[in-house]
Amino acid sequence: PDAHGSATLTVVLSDDGAPHAAHSEAGAITVVVLPVNDAPRFDLPARLELLEDQTGRGVFHGFARNIEAGPSNEVHQELSFSIRLAPGAPLALFRTPPQISSDGTLHFELMPDASGDAALD
Repeated sequence: PDAHGSATLTVVLSDDGAPHAAHSEAGAITVVVLPVNDAPRFDLPARLELLEDQTGRGVFHGFARNIEAGPSNEVHQELSFSIRLAPGAPLALFRTPPQISSDGTLHFELMPDASGDAALD
């Protein structure tokens, strides 16, 4: 995977004619495999639990881990996370909705005395 480049192939057509086999003139073809933009990768914890009275800003460094833009020819690409609450998730839990910075830090602010589960997509 992730291999790209070009190769030139030389092609000759032969028969099994008697008494001597005959061969065509050689032809050439260049096969070019272009690189594609591979999807970036990252890991998240399966769950984050907080106490109801833990109000204020939440900052969790290293929340998203093993962040990779793709293979070595794609390391120059800028990465950004987008988060949306899963259907049915209570938006009322957050004063400031969750965001993940490009270095994997999770930021949000909880509402005072809010409790419940919020699934993120």
